[in-house]
Amino acid sequence: MAVIVGIDEAGYGPLLGPLVVSSSAIRVPDDVLSVSLWQLLEDAVSLTKKGSKGRIVINDSKKLHHSAGDYSLLARSVLACRAAATESAAEMPLPKSIGELLKLLNFDNPDCFNGYLWYQNLLSENLSYDDSDISIAASSMWRTMRKLNISIEYMYAIPMPVGQYNDAVELTGNKSVVLFNQACKHIFYAWENYSHEKLNIVIDKQGGRSNYRDKLQKIFPYAQINELKRTPHLSSYHIVDGKRSMKTHFIAKGDQKQLTVALASLISKLVREIMVEQLNKYFISRVTGLKPTAGYYQDGMRFLDDLKAANVYSLNIDHLLVRKK
Repeated sequence: MAVIVGIDEAGYGPLLGPLVVSSSAIRVPDDVLSVSLWQLLEDAVSLTKKGSKGRIVINDSKKLHHSAGDYSLLARSVLACRAAATESAAEMPLPKSIGELLKLLNFDNPDCFNGYLWYQNLLSENLSYDDSDISIAASSMWRTMRKLNISIEYMYAIPMPVGQYNDAVELTGNKSVVLFNQACKHIFYAWENYSHEKLNIVIDKQGGRSNYRDKLQKIFPYAQINELKRTPHLSSYHIVDGKRSMKTHFIAKGDQKQLTVALASLISKLVREIMVEQLNKYFISRVTGLKPTAGYYQDGMRFLDDLKAANVYSLNIDHLLVRKK
């Protein structure tokens, strides 16, 4: 058996809201390792909402999510996959609160939200999604995976609030380093848990970089790192340390080429959307007529100008609210 881990982010470019980096891991038989998971799971998974007919929609989150404040499709895909990862898809109760969702996604650092006025009730806030067909989609996914001897091993989200992001950028001097360091947490988690098996990690390429050997060597200083392939679109490495090993692949547009990366993209986008929604709720409750924001630069600047005009923005919250790029 082999384990395929996909890692992807949401929120790398915006002015407001968290950076979220997530991963998903799927175990497959060795003889289908090179076969597309979309193809293997086609009875339960669809690339598009149209024509999905009860299947789980898994694709690059940018292709599936367009409406700020409406994360129902993201929630359906993420929760159905998470339920399908259990012994019985029908046994997992759907999360009622954001805190319950984050626990299902292995998040274990709630203290990172301390000090944020807009996140003070984050973990207890109710989730908003339509659960009418999540269980049906989850059951279909579970049955299909059982038939093919495939399983979802884990789904893991690490949200990074703005203050923590700003501290990290100040320390490293480069936001791309911050993103890579967050991805490395997922690489190391997979290594610690699955490096005695056939472990393959797939990550969306980090900007224009094509050589990752030096960065991987810093994470695994005692390991032998062999470059398997390097092209403008793919950089692959074999990491060996004693009896433990893994292959790590940095792929351009990985969320369109590997299902586990696309699922990680959906996880990251869902968590980010939920956190941005809480930010909007907090400030809308204090500024009459304030229009919500998705946090991207131009509209984020408009949002900040509206807060300043209403006298609810101050330097006291600047470090926790606004990205310093």
